[in-house]
Amino acid sequence: MRYSEYIKIEELHNLQCLVSQANEKDELTFIIVHQISELLMRIVHSELDAFIQLGKHNPKNIVNSLAKIVCAFEQLNGQLKLCSFVSPEGFAAIRSTVYPATAEESEQFSLFFNRVSGPLIGEHKILSTVLQGTIDVAKAAQKKDLINSIGHLRRLVNEWKEQHIALAENFLGTGTGATSSGADYLRKKAKSDVFPALHL
Repeated sequence: MRYSEYIKIEELHNLQCLVSQANEKDELTFIIVHQISELLMRIVHSELDAFIQLGKHNPKNIVNSLAKIVCAFEQLNGQLKLCSFVSPEGFAAIRSTVYPATAEESEQFSLFFNRVSGPLIGEHKILSTVLQGTIDVAKAAQKKDLINSIGHLRRLVNEWKEQHIALAENFLGTGTGATSSGADYLRKKAKSDVFPALHL
């Protein structure tokens, strides 16, 4: 099987269907950035699942999974910057066709924030038991790596939120009329932390 067949390059190129009156560059950028975001978030959820499935048996799996999630969010933040090149006029044209044009509509992103902002269950409980020593950590360095990765992930997620706030201010102003969304809405959402029950 050839690389192009395995990755399905032709099919990928056919997934960017332009439907608004925005210029082609703006809409193509907007679609590709959000498609990549969804694919990266799929990796994130796969690794969060691995916390529960594998973390009980080998804490090193948690360290590796969290490092992979951190890497995915670095990519999310990097490629989101491309949206800053979409003109306000282009976004307005897209939004008139696709409403609401926001990551809030993504089931994967909503699920992510529910998973990492909730009570001490699931992923939180596995991380907590490792950090408290209930599950033995083979090397102290692994625990240190885990704490550093959680801190790094918190910073990256906050950066992702701040980028969305900046984009909303650029595209929509501080609110969007009757819906009270825009940057003010995103600021309220930005108050939630990643794994807050861990108190690191």
